[in-house]
Amino acid sequence: MGSTPPRRATAVALVLVLGLAPVLPGPAGASGATAGAGAGPETAAAGPLVEVALAALVGPGPAPAATVAALPRYREVMGYTPGSAVLDGDPGRRAVKAGGACSSPLGATAFDFDLACKAHDLGYDLLRYADRVGAPLGQDARRALDDRFALDLDRRCEATRRGAAEGLCRLLGEVYAGAARLNSWRQGYGTP
Repeated sequence: MGSTPPRRATAVALVLVLGLAPVLPGPAGASGATAGAGAGPETAAAGPLVEVALAALVGPGPAPAATVAALPRYREVMGYTPGSAVLDGDPGRRAVKAGGACSSPLGATAFDFDLACKAHDLGYDLLRYADRVGAPLGQDARRALDDRFALDLDRRCEATRRGAAEGLCRLLGEVYAGAARLNSWRQGYGTP
């Protein structure tokens, strides 16, 4: 009997993911962006700075928007400057993609997954930026971003503390995190 909720969560996740497949991004490289677009000598040397920005995004401490905005030509290459917000459980402000959103028919949900989705979107954009400037981060970077997304969703649900609603929040959080991980696996953990 103790294994029923995980099976149910897995079944719900599978149904939702299959239903979400048409709205999830296609295979890596399908975005139409040209690898190396906007690359120049100053952006090609951005590799170590990109790794620092990624570590800040997935780490336990705050990740200021300035960390990402300081990357050479980030605004020019990606078309925006990161914003910041305080996510549940964070000791300070974290960089987010202000125009980001939850890529699901359910959107941010009644549990307000919006900030977790915006932080995850910025992480994926960091992977795209790194690829475009010739300093791709590799599969572990995408796994780390998906793990951080799952943690952010879990912390959001912990902050709700609404009895049965918290359980529903956690189930939905597992579905969102599972969909992100499944899509990453489907894309070979490459650049989104």
